[in-house]
Amino acid sequence: MVPNLLYSQEVIDGSFHNDLAVVKKENKYGIINTNGSFIIGPEYELIIYDKIDQLYLIYQAGTISLLDKNLNTFSDHVFSGSSSDIKFRFHHYKFSNELMAVKVDSLYGYLDKKGDFAITPNYKFARKFKDGYAIVGLDRYGLIDKQGQVILPEEYDDVKVEYDRYIIAFKDGFSKVLQGGVVLADSIRGSVKEISKNHLLILRYDSKMQLLKSDGESSLRENYDEIEFQMFAPGVTFRNGSTWGYYDLESEKLIVPQEYEEIKAYYGGHTIIVKSEGKYGLINKEGEVIQKPIYDEVKATTDGVLIIQDGKYGLFDKKGNEIFPLIYDSIDYVGNFKYKVVRKGKSQIIKYKEK
Repeated sequence: MVPNLLYSQEVIDGSFHNDLAVVKKENKYGIINTNGSFIIGPEYELIIYDKIDQLYLIYQAGTISLLDKNLNTFSDHVFSGSSSDIKFRFHHYKFSNELMAVKVDSLYGYLDKKGDFAITPNYKFARKFKDGYAIVGLDRYGLIDKQGQVILPEEYDDVKVEYDRYIIAFKDGFSKVLQGGVVLADSIRGSVKEISKNHLLILRYDSKMQLLKSDGESSLRENYDEIEFQMFAPGVTFRNGSTWGYYDLESEKLIVPQEYEEIKAYYGGHTIIVKSEGKYGLINKEGEVIQKPIYDEVKATTDGVLIIQDGKYGLFDKKGNEIFPLIYDSIDYVGNFKYKVVRKGKSQIIKYKEK
């Protein structure tokens, strides 16, 4: 328990950690104990305590030192950087995948949890590790693993580590895609905008986009101004000009022709909301029009598809079956398959379970 004391210094984050606190006095930083006595005098430009890594980062005149939570030296090395480097710590001076990117003179390397160099400083550029990989470089970009082994040589214009260990590298107008170090696609013309879990790529080339499989084979016959993966359904929307269509990736079929102002797919593609001439309608997974686009508003909720027209509400289930007709003043889900509906000032609870 920290005693309730008034200190003559400003306690930076308002709390003590391991009976120690970073304080600021006369624009200089130090560390005090719970008695208010200085353990490290107020003589530094900045001191930061990282609660997660349990390290003190001390900055003074272009140098950075690291101490552990008990103020023991964490690493014998003195590092280079600015006060911003330890204040923000997005890529540097913070552990990620058990390694920390640090700078010595003008080159970056990586420390392990013992404060030793796991990867010696050899790079002008280094990002934090993600999924076991780090982007590094001198004049161009490459990729290394946690042992410092080269996954991609430093010859690329850009390298990205995406979710699920996907790696996207771009050089001289061509893209290379890997997953877990295994090459999925090599020398594909254009830059990869996005990649899906089943190895489908949205590729941008000459202001147009393509949907490709990892072997480079096209999934859509044409190139489009824009292609987007759908978050709540296994499909993509695509457009040329101002009109959109929808393509299902599981069946590899065109579900909605390219004739709508807006398309959003929900519930695994069972419900597709479309917009035409400012009005909204519904299409199902087979491409059948459930409701023509005549409504002011159509919303996909966790409990079904809400339809609004002229201040009246109706509700469809996730497969496009009508639950309540468009006659109610309000519809609210109250749990346990029950809905509170209001019509002409009268409310009632109705139970409905999706078939």
